[in-house]
Amino acid sequence: MTKRWWVAAAAACVISSTDPAAAQQHDRVEWHSSWRPFQWWNYATTAVLLGGAIGIGVGTGFQEDGHRGGVLFDEPLQDAFRLRTRSGRDVARSIGDRLYQGSLIYPHLVDALLVAGIAHERWEVAAQIFLINVQSQSLSALVSLATEHFVGRARPSTEPCEADPKYERFCDGSDEYGSFISGHTSMAMTSAGLICAHHSKIPLYGGGVPDVAACVTGIVLASSTGVMRMINDRHWPTDVITGAAVGTISGYVVPMLLHYGFGDGPLTPSSAEVRLLVLPTAGRDRLGLAWLGAF
Repeated sequence: MTKRWWVAAAAACVISSTDPAAAQQHDRVEWHSSWRPFQWWNYATTAVLLGGAIGIGVGTGFQEDGHRGGVLFDEPLQDAFRLRTRSGRDVARSIGDRLYQGSLIYPHLVDALLVAGIAHERWEVAAQIFLINVQSQSLSALVSLATEHFVGRARPSTEPCEADPKYERFCDGSDEYGSFISGHTSMAMTSAGLICAHHSKIPLYGGGVPDVAACVTGIVLASSTGVMRMINDRHWPTDVITGAAVGTISGYVVPMLLHYGFGDGPLTPSSAEVRLLVLPTAGRDRLGLAWLGAF
């Protein structure tokens, strides 16, 4: 299932980046008039999303009980991925953490500042890339933190920790019931989606293969982050898959809907008059969908 997300996102990036019409129309690093730049409501909604994420992360605790064990195919997959030694799991955790941390800054530091800004001297493009990055990452952070704090799902390491308190460093931690969703995966996949969105429309690396390679590399590294979380026994496969879905929507679908557009035609006010985004929501006693709209 996870591989399907890799293939789908990579295919979207490759198709968009190698389209001849798009390459002919958008062959320079510049913000084209057919794209929709940040407007007042983008700033307002981004501030709300970011503020909500910070509020949940700082002002709320995790659930102290909840669902234990896997669902669907979790148990056999988790057993296949989980490393048996603590040293191996610790290494996997460190690798996953480094990939996650790098993914958070790459779209800002490399694509926006170093490439668009310094290398190409297109600071207006750098500013738009930076703002879109913050918007998508704020959305992903809000969804990730809300589910982790309010759903209440025990991590796969909970039962092993009860049998052996030295099973891992975080045994009996405050986030023991914060397994769903995998925030590391959702944020890493958000960055991968942003890389694919930006590089499919703007030839930051010169166009063609280098920009496609940036997209594919981002997806592979983000997916590896999720795999490391399973190897480390911190998340169930369904946590990781759902996190990847949230990240793909936040990082790729949202920028394309609100700013770039999926086709080569102009993003006119009439074509963008109403934009809706549907997101999965979950609580201890409910499952459902939430929608965000821009009018």
